[in-house]
Amino acid sequence: MMAYFKEELKERNIILARSGDAPEKIEIYQDEIKVYAKDEVYHIPIESLRGKAIMDRLNYKGELTQEIYI
Repeated sequence: MMAYFKEELKERNIILARSGDAPEKIEIYQDEIKVYAKDEVYHIPIESLRGKAIMDRLNYKGELTQEIYI
């Protein structure tokens, strides 16, 4: 399992659609991604389009200007 925390997610422009803020934490498992908001947890299949987009964003090393919303 890998974990990414709020500051790193903010730097990578990963935003929660409901609040407009970065998630508290994202955990990457073999078959799913868990996104932790303040009061809820989203379970996203890693092979879904959204899961692949999140993984691409987390693995990208260049400059990021466009937000990705969860």
